[in-house]
Amino acid sequence: MKKILLILVLGFGINQLNAQRYLHLSAGYSDIRPDEWNKTISAYNFARPWLKNELPALRSAMTYGIGYSGVIGKGLFLTPDISYSRYVSSVVNDPSSTSVDIRWFRGQMYLDVYPREFKLDSVGHAVRPFFRLGGGASCLLPRVTINDSLTTVDDEPYTPVVWSHQFSAGIGCRFNVAKHIDIVPVIMYHYQLGILLEDFSYALHGTQLPGLIDKQKMGNIQFMLTFSVRLGREDDRSE
Repeated sequence: MKKILLILVLGFGINQLNAQRYLHLSAGYSDIRPDEWNKTISAYNFARPWLKNELPALRSAMTYGIGYSGVIGKGLFLTPDISYSRYVSSVVNDPSSTSVDIRWFRGQMYLDVYPREFKLDSVGHAVRPFFRLGGGASCLLPRVTINDSLTTVDDEPYTPVVWSHQFSAGIGCRFNVAKHIDIVPVIMYHYQLGILLEDFSYALHGTQLPGLIDKQKMGNIQFMLTFSVRLGREDDRSE
């Protein structure tokens, strides 16, 4: 009986996914406030008062993403998504230069909820507000370079691969602008429970300084604009 129920559920899900499926391409602005990492950068500037230009704090970056949405019920969509951001803090003081470069990859799964569509058998309106809940994993590739050369920790290049996870929430609205084409602005908030850039302060300063913390809890706000293309059937927009 359990196997029969599982087959029925999977069959229903596949049928629903065939009803409404979307491919997304996204671009936008991502803002972070990594206080502990920025304290490490501030300490770098403080220890070098002779520098004309200071190393700036890590703040914002462009974000790019690709994703997919499939309906699982009236007003409910599952949306897996992959995004990429690059946060850079760099300064040039001739003849020297310093750079902190963090490449940030996210893999996420969202539940998109369209409250106006719970009781609808079909979707015909062109404006569809929704809210989004989800989470996923992050992969960070931090690099610190001085004079275009990677810094070292224990005589090894500082090239860590850092994994973390986040919880996410957001709001958005789907605007139908042409047949099978939607524009979707979304505001997202991601919360990282803890990201450990082990030896980050050592890599930047060349030594371990007291009071500097490499682990960071952090919120991250994203403003994204998504180009969404409808896939699948031509007949209607039924759920």
